[in-house]
Amino acid sequence: MPDILSIKKHCLPLFLCLLMLCSCSRIYWDENWIWQEMYTLAKEQEIRIESEPPARVFLDGEPAGQTPLTLRLPYHFKQVRLVRHQYKESGGKKEVLDRKLRLEDVIAKSAHTLRFTASGYHDHLHTLRIPSDAENLNIFLRKKSGLHYPLDCSLQMTASPDFFPEIEEIIAQNAIIPKAEQEAASPFGPDLLRRTFRFRVKDVPGLDRLTDILQGEARRRQVYFRIHDAEMQAVFTANPSREFRAVWLSYLDWPGEEREPARQQQILKEMLDSFQQLHINAVFFHVRMEGDAWYPSDLAPWSRILTGRQGQHPGYDPLAFAIREAHQRGIELHAWLNPYRTRMSQQCGNSYRAADHISRKQPDWLLHFRWPGGCYEMLDPGLPEVRAHLVRIVDEIVAEYDVDGIHFDDMFYPYPQKGFGGIRSEDRESYRKYGKGMHIADWRRQNVNTLIRAVNTAVKTRKAFVRFGISPFGIHTSGKSPGTRGMAAYQSIYSDALTWLADKSVDYLAPQLYWKTRGNPAYAPLLSWWAEKVNKAGRHIYPGQILYYTGKPETGANRPESAEEITEQMQLNREMRQSSVLGNSFYRALSKDNFLLGPEELKEELRNSYYATPALPPQMPWLDQTRPLPPRNLRIVKDAQGEQFLQWEDTGPRVIKYGLYLVYRENAEKEEKMETAGGLLAICGEKKWKIAKELPLREGDIFFVTALSRNNVESPGSAPLCFGGK
Repeated sequence: MPDILSIKKHCLPLFLCLLMLCSCSRIYWDENWIWQEMYTLAKEQEIRIESEPPARVFLDGEPAGQTPLTLRLPYHFKQVRLVRHQYKESGGKKEVLDRKLRLEDVIAKSAHTLRFTASGYHDHLHTLRIPSDAENLNIFLRKKSGLHYPLDCSLQMTASPDFFPEIEEIIAQNAIIPKAEQEAASPFGPDLLRRTFRFRVKDVPGLDRLTDILQGEARRRQVYFRIHDAEMQAVFTANPSREFRAVWLSYLDWPGEEREPARQQQILKEMLDSFQQLHINAVFFHVRMEGDAWYPSDLAPWSRILTGRQGQHPGYDPLAFAIREAHQRGIELHAWLNPYRTRMSQQCGNSYRAADHISRKQPDWLLHFRWPGGCYEMLDPGLPEVRAHLVRIVDEIVAEYDVDGIHFDDMFYPYPQKGFGGIRSEDRESYRKYGKGMHIADWRRQNVNTLIRAVNTAVKTRKAFVRFGISPFGIHTSGKSPGTRGMAAYQSIYSDALTWLADKSVDYLAPQLYWKTRGNPAYAPLLSWWAEKVNKAGRHIYPGQILYYTGKPETGANRPESAEEITEQMQLNREMRQSSVLGNSFYRALSKDNFLLGPEELKEELRNSYYATPALPPQMPWLDQTRPLPPRNLRIVKDAQGEQFLQWEDTGPRVIKYGLYLVYRENAEKEEKMETAGGLLAICGEKKWKIAKELPLREGDIFFVTALSRNNVESPGSAPLCFGGK
C-alpha cells in the first residue's frame, strides 16, 4: 500500500502537467508566401519586320512572306500563384484553418527563329528574343561575296552625359564617317541620358575592333552597353578571324562499338570531314582512358576500346592516323589523357587486364574505391614515382607524335556521387610518408599541382610549340557569386586551377561549364568568374559547352537542351573576347541521340551564323612569335577531269597549315593592302585546294595564301594570283 501511494504522489503532478500541455493551442500564419503553381497564358503581339535588302522570311521554319511585312508573334504571359496558410496546433496535432491566395504577373520575352533569304546574301538563322512591347525589327543582310562590305550599325547607350563625347571620338576613329543625322540624347532617369549612335564600319574586322574597344571602355567606366537586339543579330554574324573551335572526341564517340579497323578509320574520316565543313579547327582526341594507350607504347597496353581486349594490337596506329587526317584538313589535334584513372567499371576483378597494365606491374601504386554498381581505381597522386611515370607517358607522346597539344580533363581525385562520398583515407599510407605535416587537403592539391608543373616543363622542353591545357570542373569554389553554387572542385577533387594559372604551367583552360545560361549553377556567372582569373594570368580560356543533351529535353535537368541555349552561350563567349575568352570547346562529338554535334537545328545555326566563316586558332603571345615566310608560286592547275585547284609551295620549315584568302575585285580596287582587303576563305592542311564550282568568282578576283607557324603566327601574304589572268 505505501508503494502505491508513493507512485500516485509522484505521478499526479506529471499527469496534471501533460493535461495542461494538451489543452494549450497555437494559431499562426505561414511566415512567407509559398509558391504553389504557375499558369502560362499565350498572348500575341504584332511586329513590323523590315530587311535590307528585301528578303523572304521564314518564321520558326514556316514561310511568312516577303519583307516588309507585319507578323503576329505569340509570347507567354505567366502568372505565379502564391499561397499562405493559417494553422492551429493543439494537442500535438496541426490543422489548416484558413488560406490566402495571390497572383503575380511575369511577362516572358518571346523567342523566335527567323531566317531571311535574299539572292546574293547570307541567310540568317537566329533565335531572336523579342520584348513583348517591341514594334519593329530591322535586319541588315550581309553579302555572300565576303566579309569586307560596309556594315550599318546602331548602338544605343545609356550613360552619364560626360561619356558621350568619348564614344563619339572612338566611333569617329574606328568607323567610316558617321551618318550625318544622329539622334539627340533623351533623359533616362535623374542623372543619365540615352542616345542612339548610327554609323558605318568598313568591314567585319573593323566592327570586331570597334566592339572590343567599346566593350573595354564600358568596363573601365563601369557602363553596360548593348547593340539593339535586331541589328545585333545581323551584325554579330560577323565571326572573328581568330577563334578556337574545339570538339572533345571521346572514346564513347569514336570508335564506340566498332571493332573493324577499316571501318574505324572510315568513321573517323567522316567525322573529321563534318568538323571541317563546320569550320571547327581543333579536336581533343582521347588517347588514354584507363591506364592504356591508343598508340604503340612501352609504358601502357593497347586500349580494350579498340579491339574489345586490352593489350591487343588494332592493326594500325590510331593516334598517327588521326593526326594525319586532322592535319590534312587544317585541324589541330590535342592528345587528351585521363592521367590517373586506371579503371571505372562494373567489373572489380583483374580478368580483363593485360599483363603489362600498370595495375599488374605496380599494384602498390593504386588507390581502390567501391561505389554502388562498380569499382573505381586510380594511380595515387601522392607517390613521386607515379608522377614520374605520368611525365614519361606525356613525353613519349610529344616525342613520337606531331601533336599540337596535350590536354588533361578533370579526373584528378575521384568525384563524389550518389552512394559515394569521394576519397576518405584511401591514401593514408602515402600521406603518412610524404605529407610532412601539411593538412591532407593541401597536400592532395599540391600533388596535382606538382604533376601539372612537371608535365608542362616536359612538354615545353621536348617541343616548345606544343600547348598544354586542362578542362577543370566548372565550379572552382562554391557560392562566390550568384549562380555558382554546387560541388566545388577545390575542396572535393583537389583541383587547384588558380595555382596552375599563377605558375604559368598551363597555356589554356577549358572549364566545363555544363549548365544552362541562367540558374544555379549557371553558365553566365561562371564564365565571368573564370574569364577574370584566366585573363589576369595572361592565358587563354576556351570554355567547355555541353552538346550532349541538345535535342532531347529531360525534365528537371539543369543542362542546355536547345540550340538556342548553346548559341546564346556562344554569344556570351564572344562578348568577352577582351577577357581572353577566345573560343569554345564542345562536349561531346555525339549527342545523347547520337547526332554528330547535336541536332540539325544546331548545326544549321553554326553553319549559317556562328561558324559561317573559317577562323584561325589564336596565337599565344608567350610562345614563339617567329613569323613564317610567305608561300610562293601560287597558281591554278587542272586535273585530268578538268577540276581546278590552287597550288603553292613552302619557303620555310615547320609549317603545317595555310590560310587561303579571296579578295573580290571591287574590294581590291579600294584597298592598298591586299591583307586588309581579303576574307579568309579556307584553312588548308595541304599545299593544294580545290576551287568549288559554286564559288561565285569573276575575272579580277584575287587569291593569296599565308603560312601559319605551330603557334599560329601568320606569314605575310603570297604574291597575289588574279583569277581570269587579268
